[in-house]
Amino acid sequence: MTLPSLPNVTTTSLIVDLSHYEAVANLSIAESQGNVIAVFLKATEGATYQDPAFLTLYDRAKAAGLKIGVYHFGTARPPTEQVSNFVTTVTRIAGGFEGIVVGLDIETNTLSPDNTMSPDQGDAWAGEFTERTGQIPLIYGGGYLRDRGGAVGRPHLAKCPLWLAEYRDTPLVPPGWQTWTIWQFTDGKLGPYAGQVPGIGRCDQNVYNGDRSSFEQFWRAFSNSTAHV
Repeated sequence: MTLPSLPNVTTTSLIVDLSHYEAVANLSIAESQGNVIAVFLKATEGATYQDPAFLTLYDRAKAAGLKIGVYHFGTARPPTEQVSNFVTTVTRIAGGFEGIVVGLDIETNTLSPDNTMSPDQGDAWAGEFTERTGQIPLIYGGGYLRDRGGAVGRPHLAKCPLWLAEYRDTPLVPPGWQTWTIWQFTDGKLGPYAGQVPGIGRCDQNVYNGDRSSFEQFWRAFSNSTAHV
């Protein structure tokens, strides 16, 4: 698989993010034929929900030799409760966070808009997670976060690398960040760079802002902590 010609992107490797919607994904094919080097798996949502495909996809990613990231989908529940759900779940499935990069998803909860995590709650979540684990998460967001001031006035968010969701020709960074670290450029269906990944089909597709060597350094820097419940 050849990546589309993305503007100002030097990498030729792909990062995908998956949940139970892609529970049948063949990650060995994605790695060998799709040029996929890393996968972010949905672990939890809110204070009580665990993604039912997390364990299965985690085991497949390990078997395929992929780098593994995990993410939490934020809701309006108290951030401390959400951090506990996330840390407990990842520790149970993966044994901790060693070698794992973490993401916090801050976007409109389309199924329940009143249960959407605010950027201020996201700032609290990031601070709580770092205090518990010593690890700094990526912050995933796009228009919702940009329209609400991004990381401006939110010191914990400002310390976190940006995982930008932007299905346009070029990425538009929210306030408070100088640039993006990972860019989700399509969900497989939307945007000018839509397409399928071998072994998975249409799914969220991302690139890292740098070459392979820089990516390896980034992954080591943000995945070197072990969390304790």
